[in-house]
Amino acid sequence: MVPDDALSHLAQARWVAANVPEARRAVCADSLVAMAEAVRQGMGAGMLLCLLADPDRELVRMASPDAALDTPLWILTHPDLRGSARVRAFSDFLLARLQASPC
Repeated sequence: MVPDDALSHLAQARWVAANVPEARRAVCADSLVAMAEAVRQGMGAGMLLCLLADPDRELVRMASPDAALDTPLWILTHPDLRGSARVRAFSDFLLARLQASPC
């Protein structure tokens, strides 16, 4: 399971392009969620975000996370909603949960 051209900007996609022969790339996906689901469905192994894979007890980690392959996450909101207390509270909550992730 590898990222397709839509995810070519990711470090893991560049690593795959440099290190995994095309003949070994069984399935390509255009989203990180699709990659995780394909692995979950038994379509192959893949480099998944800990955030997506760790909660799934059916998935088995095959190697430790490599910081060089980290994927940056953005928390975005519409500029008109930036001052909303509810949106700010949710953004703060989400940021705290993401920062607490072990990888």
